[in-house]
Amino acid sequence: MKITPQGLTKVFYSDNGSTAVEVALKIAFQFWLQSSRRNRKTKFVSLKNGYHGDTLGSVSVGGIGLFHGTYKPLLFSTFKVESPYCYRCPLNRTHPQCGIECLNLLEEEMRKHRSEAAAFILEPIVQGAGGMIVFSKGYLKEARFLCTKYHILMIADEVATGFGRTGKMFACEHEKVSPDLMALSKGITGGYLPLAATLTTDEIYQAFLGEIKDL
Repeated sequence: MKITPQGLTKVFYSDNGSTAVEVALKIAFQFWLQSSRRNRKTKFVSLKNGYHGDTLGSVSVGGIGLFHGTYKPLLFSTFKVESPYCYRCPLNRTHPQCGIECLNLLEEEMRKHRSEAAAFILEPIVQGAGGMIVFSKGYLKEARFLCTKYHILMIADEVATGFGRTGKMFACEHEKVSPDLMALSKGITGGYLPLAATLTTDEIYQAFLGEIKDL
């Protein structure tokens, strides 16, 4: 994969952005189930104001009540964290003097649920449907650090931000971040064909390989 962030070497193809996110969620869930690691993690951390599609899994990790409130009885629960919304800061702080204090909220949630959180999903750099909420500089990079620190996979939903939408080929590149899973669609075909892709690492891919037995 010559143009994608480092480490994303395996691809699962599907037909739309919601499905690409669903695939990423299922891969993250099944990775912890099948890997040799000690913890079997089944929950997800996500951001308020986030939008990841309209299928039930992608709606569950979304965070916009206007779009998702009706379906609440059908959804699985997630650990919701305030997004880095500098214009209307939930902590009533001012950037950059705040030192990206909203990261403390993310770390607190990750630390509290590290044994059950399979992955953290976000739209890197900018939340589109949430109101074009642009992240404070450094948030994405520090979020990647926290995912590594607490052994939580990072899912980058680049369905809306990928393929040059933010000035880089992928939004993750603004802070030189490599997620564990990346969901892509839209810009792949410019809207001419229904196509999406979920990218992941060789480490995650290896957890899905079965043993080869002699016939």
